Order: sequence, then C-alpha cells, then structure tokens
Amino acid sequence: MNRYKAVLIGCGRIGARLERDQGRPRPATYLGALLDNPDVELVAVADADRARAEWAADVARHRGVRLACYVGDAADVLVRHEQPDLVVLATPPDTHRKLVEMCVVSIPTAILVEKPMALSAADAEAMVGVCADAGVQLIVAHSRRFDPCLRQIREDISGVMGEPAGGYAVYTGGLWDSGTHTVDLLQFLLGEVVAVREVHPRRWGSEAPWDLSPAAFLEFPGGVIVTLQGLDIRDYAEFRLMLYGRTGAFVMDDSGFDVRWHRVVSGRWFGGYKQLDGGAVMASGGRSYLGPMLEHVVEVMAGRAACLSSGQDGFATVRVLEAIQRKAEAGTP
Repeated sequence: MNRYKAVLIGCGRIGARLERDQGRPRPATYLGALLDNPDVELVAVADADRARAEWAADVARHRGVRLACYVGDAADVLVRHEQPDLVVLATPPDTHRKLVEMCVVSIPTAILVEKPMALSAADAEAMVGVCADAGVQLIVAHSRRFDPCLRQIREDISGVMGEPAGGYAVYTGGLWDSGTHTVDLLQFLLGEVVAVREVHPRRWGSEAPWDLSPAAFLEFPGGVIVTLQGLDIRDYAEFRLMLYGRTGAFVMDDSGFDVRWHRVVSGRWFGGYKQLDGGAVMASGGRSYLGPMLEHVVEVMAGRAACLSSGQDGFATVRVLEAIQRKAEAGTP
C-alpha cells in the first residue's frame, strides 16, 4: 500500500517542541505522531520561525527521515510544491482560516487542524464551506474523541449510565485552550448544546493572556444541564468530567486519563436509599491521543471510517465557545 504524503505547518509547542518533554506520553506532538505512523510519509515542515522549523527537521533526521524545511510565510509554496495528501496545521487559531483557504488549492485528501479550529463561528463556517467545495476532508484535532475508552462510552452511553441527568466539568488554561476540549467532549457524548443558560465571567490565569476562564450552565438535549467550571491554571492544571445518569455515572479524573464507571447499588449507610458504588476502572494511566487520532485520519482518508471529528463538529464547538465568551464579556448571564 502506498503511504500518504504529509506536510506539517507549525513547529511550535504541540507541533514539535513538546518532543523535548520526556515526561509526556508518546507521541507528544504532531511531528512525533506523523513520524510514528507507518501509513504516512512526512516530507516537509514549515514554520514562521527558522529555528523551530530546523529543530523539527533535525528531530526527524535523527530518526532517519530527511524533510524539506520551509521558513516564513511559505505555506502556499509548500503545498503547491509538495502536493501532499495530508496537511497538518499546528499553528495559532487566528491563522487557521487563511491557511485552510490557501491549502485547499492543492486539493489534498484531508486537512487536520489543531483545536480550536477558529476564534469565531464565521471563520469556522467559512473553513467548512471552502473544504466542502473543494472536496477536501476537514478534520479538527479535538483529540479526546479518539480515546478508545470514550468512544466505547459514547456508543453505549445509555448502557453505562442510563438516561443522562446532569453533570459537572472542570477545566484550566482558558476557555479557548482547554475549555474547547471540555465543551467538544460534552457534545461528543451528549449531543450539541441547546443553549448557554448562564455565564459567570472570570479572567483567571490562562494559556493566552486574552483568554477567559468563565463558569457556565450548558443545556443539552432532553433538558440535561452540565455546569462548566473554569479554574486558574497558575494554581494547578485540572481536567475533570462527571456525568450522571438515572442508573449510573462515569467520571474522568487525573487530567482525564482515569475513567471510572459507577453503578447504582443498595445504600451502604442509609436504609431505603440507593447510591453509586466505588466505580470500576475503564481506563487509567497517561496515554497519548495523537497516535490514535492520526490512525483514524488515515482510516478516514482511505474511506474505511466516518470522521469522528469533522469540520462541522468543530464549528459546533466554536459556536458554543463564542456564545459563552460573548456573555462573559458582556457581563450578563
């Protein structure tokens, strides 16, 4: 089987630099995931910063792979010259629309774009439209969708916890950074948000100085309400999700890596009442979602799988984030 020709645009933190962090589950970056995948041939990298692009190329060279290296505003030259099957965009979100519109000219099979796909619903919708018109598969890197455990829960959520009843989600790092993972995962499991019911604005420590960390009440189909709580990442990093149903619950803890399923049992302390048990471990331990994500991208490109995180899914998440931000900035519930 022929390998898919890929290029990486953006060699910053998640693009390549986190390969230096030996404590992270591997692969730690798009560069690592692309080099690891046997069905993908990474042929070039690009970055506005020469040092970052050359560092990524050097990492690949030490693994026996020689890459073309493009520097500056050279994305259009890269895609036209390399004619890739797959373009991976690991650049800041305010560059995504321009780069997608530039890349579709070469008509790659797919474009994988880092989350959030855009900073406005208008830009996200435009990206979806231009890819649809060109026949290019747009995939958004909401990486937790590719966790096999969470995919299993989604396929049988009624079997895990019965009819959804409510929940609580905690994130740090800012609404548009980690908050996008939280909102997207909730929509992946519960369906699209029906309404943003109430927002409490907070400008706590975020990965980007302009980002907010608000709390919000999100309404999902069936009237299910989930509380979204932003905290200050300068205190500690946290990603926690608790979803409750009529017959059980599931909890994501330990930065989302520990997943437990709780069933309803007879009350231990109070007669006549039921309670949730201590929980059965469904998954635990640090793991990278980037490898499974790229494997899924290959399956989608080969026509063997429906996309788990399409441009339309990303657009739906951006709409919710934008609605939360507007209410937070207005200071109104």
